[in-house]
Amino acid sequence: MRLLVTSKWLGLTSLLLVSVGGFLWLGAWQWSRAQDQPSSADAISTVPAVSLASVYSPGEPVPRAANGQLVRVSGEYNAAAQLLVPHPMSSEAHQFWILTPLELPDGSVLPIVRGWSAQSSGPGLVPPTGRVVVSGRLQPPESDSLRAQSAEVLPVGQIAIVSSAELLSLWEGDLFQGFVVLEEQRPASALPAVAPPATAAAPGVSWQNLAYAIQWWLFAAFAIFFWWRMFQIDWADGTVDPPPSSSPDLTEARS
Repeated sequence: MRLLVTSKWLGLTSLLLVSVGGFLWLGAWQWSRAQDQPSSADAISTVPAVSLASVYSPGEPVPRAANGQLVRVSGEYNAAAQLLVPHPMSSEAHQFWILTPLELPDGSVLPIVRGWSAQSSGPGLVPPTGRVVVSGRLQPPESDSLRAQSAEVLPVGQIAIVSSAELLSLWEGDLFQGFVVLEEQRPASALPAVAPPATAAAPGVSWQNLAYAIQWWLFAAFAIFFWWRMFQIDWADGTVDPPPSSSPDLTEARS
């Protein structure tokens, strides 16, 4: 206790209490922020369409925060490179996603799921010519697990999944890794729209804020540990003399 009441340790202990209190408060604040965050699907549904270039670039993975984002982009369809992606509707029939490359002015190529059809051919599948403006939901490449669900050999002009790995050998240009599920197009599309895949999210939890909360609490634990180690070192060095003994000195008594 004599060591603790010195001016040095009164100051260090006061600094410790203030620091730990602040770290604990910041951790609690980040924890509340983590709990108060809406789910990704809820947050994305309230965001209006934004320019594709503002959230995503060719050759990059689709950002997690932009998964399902409504984006707007313009370009020209390449009808000659259009592909069909069979997706099961039931055990009796299939629907085909109509996957068409949209060539942007900068030379990049964005896969667009323009809609679906029960037929693998026909004039209704031909995309419009000239410049189009499209709005749709940005999606990451489809998983290889979807490919494994179908063992059938696909004919020429069809691919199993919408994936850049599939498209790199079929399309030319600077390819986007993700794709867009069309919701609106000018001029309008006659194809039935495809419902975009559900966005996987952890409802109500922001992992980034949760990590910040843990970080602040670790700072508080480190501050306590650091204070205790300094105290141990000062005590071992004998910074403060031990209190005088109440028993008489035996040497003086003999003398």
